[in-house]
Amino acid sequence: MSEEEETAFSEDLRVQYLGETVCRMLRLETDTWEKCVNAEKNKILFTTFFETPIRLLFFSVTASNTLAVSTEKQKSISYLQTRHNSRNRAMIHAVESMVISWMHMIHKVLRADSAELIVKGLNPGPKAELDFWRSRKTNIQSIYDQLQNPCVQKMIRILEIIDSSYFPPFKLSFMCICPSALLEARAIDLHLQPLGSLLSQLEEDEFSYIHTLIPPVFHLIFLVWIHCSFYSSPARIVALLQELCNLLIQQASSYLGVDELMKEETEDALEKLQTVVGVFRCVRETFKTYRQKLAALASHYSTAKCWDFPSALVFTRFDGFLARVLQLKALFSTMLEFQRLEKLFFGGIRGRVYTEQVSCLHTEFLQLCKDMRDQEYNPLDLTSQDFEKDFSSFQEKVADFDRRLSSILCLAFQDCSGLESVFKVMVELFGEELDSCKHLFDSHLEQYLV
Repeated sequence: MSEEEETAFSEDLRVQYLGETVCRMLRLETDTWEKCVNAEKNKILFTTFFETPIRLLFFSVTASNTLAVSTEKQKSISYLQTRHNSRNRAMIHAVESMVISWMHMIHKVLRADSAELIVKGLNPGPKAELDFWRSRKTNIQSIYDQLQNPCVQKMIRILEIIDSSYFPPFKLSFMCICPSALLEARAIDLHLQPLGSLLSQLEEDEFSYIHTLIPPVFHLIFLVWIHCSFYSSPARIVALLQELCNLLIQQASSYLGVDELMKEETEDALEKLQTVVGVFRCVRETFKTYRQKLAALASHYSTAKCWDFPSALVFTRFDGFLARVLQLKALFSTMLEFQRLEKLFFGGIRGRVYTEQVSCLHTEFLQLCKDMRDQEYNPLDLTSQDFEKDFSSFQEKVADFDRRLSSILCLAFQDCSGLESVFKVMVELFGEELDSCKHLFDSHLEQYLV
């Protein structure tokens, strides 16, 4: 190599930067570096290093105080580490600290669970499940792409060379955990996507029409369980079904109207409550149907899995809300029954006395109803026991009203002058019930005659 060529190569900015770094680390004279870098074989080695994205160079000082360079780890490197232990420790510490911080972030993403919001008591809807897996797929894909970066590859190589204790777990994350987690997230996100449009309909449609959407939603969940092996575990399907129940509870609460429910007309409130009961029972029946379908599949195919988890894991909050709705339905049904007392009149010698007693009882009942309607709490709030206590007290007072009304009716029957009077009282009090009985009797008679 001519002197001009040697000068040109030495003045390369990359060579100068590398020379300054090596001389500073190994405490070498500039002449020693110049002799090393201008050697023909070393020039080829440096040029290859600069042009190759992933490569390491190892420098060592020989016994004759010359600088040797190689692409393979030499025994003399240990002498370099011993001689400059403090500097090496600082560099290794910096690299390992960065790796530790990064691994914590990676593991935080990988440990995230879609059921965390349920555990915290936030009662999320099923769209939270879809959003979780979409976000998880994006995050893990980003991590995986970063791991493919040449700089990260060099860092992994450094950890391996220095025999770092962080190399095995980092390699495990790189080689196994991230790829498998990415495959899982992609598969689950793909299989859950069809649920999105149906869930949007559940949120947007009138509650009275929701029962038509329940079977399609359960059928899609059934298909996800059958075809997505990553999602066919009780923990995941239970979380999704719990979130579906939370959505239905939220929609039912909006439909009933928390602030207006207790102030609505009795008949209107009863109609709404009956609609909610119908939808909730449809959910229960549909769940039972698909559970039996899976059991039938499992009996024929060994690969099929059953929903053999306790239904209470899914429906605890759902059943609690339904029980509260049934209590409200019983409350309004009682109000509707006692409204009939307003038009009840008795004839005969003591008829006026009995009518006044019933009117007094009816007035007391209206005041009891007013007290229930004027309460400011949310009767659909399952975390509060205020309604439970008031409803229990209401039932006790209604039972007392029933006993008092029964006493008045018994006395009225005793004072009837004949059978005709008895029938008049019965028709007055139980006209609707007698009509129902007659309808049933006529229908059975027609069947018998046919």
